Amino acid sequence: DYLYEVRFKNACVLICKTGYSLEEIAVKEGFSTTSTFNRNFKRIVGTSPYHWKKSPENFETRLADFNILVEKGW
Repeated sequence: DYLYEVRFKNACVLICKTGYSLEEIAVKEGFSTTSTFNRNFKRIVGTSPYHWKKSPENFETRLADFNILVEKGW
């Protein structure tokens, strides 16, 4: 689950800060299918990636709930 948390924290940042599609983000985070990405995103984050993208307040409030460190190269 830790690896998923790291992947999805990074995915949340990519969703909010880039113009990548959810499919592109799924591939960038190491998922071979979008359905696997969507299912596990909802399990870890508590909402679908689509709803995360449509609710900008998620970035400010819910992303802070992740108690993990994601740094480039880590």
